[in-house]
Amino acid sequence: MERFLPYNRICELALITGFCQRLRKIHPVIFLQVFLFTSCVHRHATIAEIHRVYQAHTKSDVTYSSFVGRLNKSSVRFFEAILDECIRSTASGLALELREKYARFITIFIQDSTIIRLNKKLADRFPATRTTRVAAGVKIGYLFNVLANSPRTVSVVPERTAEIKTLRVGPWVKGSLLLIDLGFYTYRLFVRIHENRGFFVSRVKKGSKLRIEAVHSPMKESLSKALIGQDFLSVIAGLEMQSFDATVSFQFKRRQYRGKQRTERYRFRCVGRIHPETGEWHCYLTNLNHDEFNVNEIADLYRFRWEIESLFDEAKNECSLGDIAVTREEATMTLLYIALIRQFVLKRVYLVLRTLLDEDARNRLAPKRYGKVFIEHMELLLQNLIDEWKMLKIEDLEDKGWGHWFWLLSTQSPQAYPRKLVRDTILKR
Repeated sequence: MERFLPYNRICELALITGFCQRLRKIHPVIFLQVFLFTSCVHRHATIAEIHRVYQAHTKSDVTYSSFVGRLNKSSVRFFEAILDECIRSTASGLALELREKYARFITIFIQDSTIIRLNKKLADRFPATRTTRVAAGVKIGYLFNVLANSPRTVSVVPERTAEIKTLRVGPWVKGSLLLIDLGFYTYRLFVRIHENRGFFVSRVKKGSKLRIEAVHSPMKESLSKALIGQDFLSVIAGLEMQSFDATVSFQFKRRQYRGKQRTERYRFRCVGRIHPETGEWHCYLTNLNHDEFNVNEIADLYRFRWEIESLFDEAKNECSLGDIAVTREEATMTLLYIALIRQFVLKRVYLVLRTLLDEDARNRLAPKRYGKVFIEHMELLLQNLIDEWKMLKIEDLEDKGWGHWFWLLSTQSPQAYPRKLVRDTILKR
């Protein structure tokens, strides 16, 4: 952790955010480590349990009222700053690799969001949407950098916030590929990505008006000419073929400037193929060239977007982000940021673990299984961190400390008979 969360930087952030003015019974580094790596055995994480773990490891006599009193606005600022520090840290020498076909991209980004349920007593502050009873929730917007195995941005907003507001496109997309969920489907977004020299793949939303301008699929010239000018989604159902590739155009409005708003027609590529199981057409809008990527490769790229669904599943089930039952707003937000930091550490340790394994073990390393093993051995991780404060001898750390922890991860995470994953088409293991 020292590489992306140095001791001095944690103390500096604690001072800047007002969490700690001086080191007394509660040390910011130990406080962070205990919150991050306490394995809660109850259905919901409780502050009382974390307090008992803190007392047990530090032999501190800090009272529960003092401990819970530290979960205030300053603790929210502190843990938010820690998360930002993690996101800004680099993974030089540890990044995953794309397969040769996709090596032209600097990286692949996957954008999506998920809902986190909060205690209903916070409904006035964080009202839920589409519910018949009193409920509270927040929306986590996540822009995942596949090669860095970590988020580029994380936004915590009220549940009723439109998803598109959690994504801000700029020059950072240049040379990268974005896989976009239907919740972010807007023509203006696609144009901004293209004009910033980035690439995208998105499912086509029902009702989209996409006029066919050119046909790239092999077919009779008379049929190809007859399709020009027609609506893509209207004609595709009547085609007797398994896939279809065309250039389409659409109208969209630029942002208003000095009281005026221009309407433009823009061209992109649209492909469709019949799903082998459902027999239904799945259509995708993209700015990838048809000479470089065929219809099936576009569909495989979009399937890779489900990697973020595994990420959310891991966050909710393994990192205790499923729902948060604490009633105080500041404590709730603190636990929320802790869960996000915990997942970041989990993902970064995965990159480190890959470098320690031989090729055979690395090919059998299962990301989902690794996540479960990491959480199962968090107690040992916390003990190792606390032991460092007690200045154990180096040989002790090798025999039963860090060496033992990494041995557990490296032996229990690989599968004996690895099954092929969707991500294997795009990423090297």
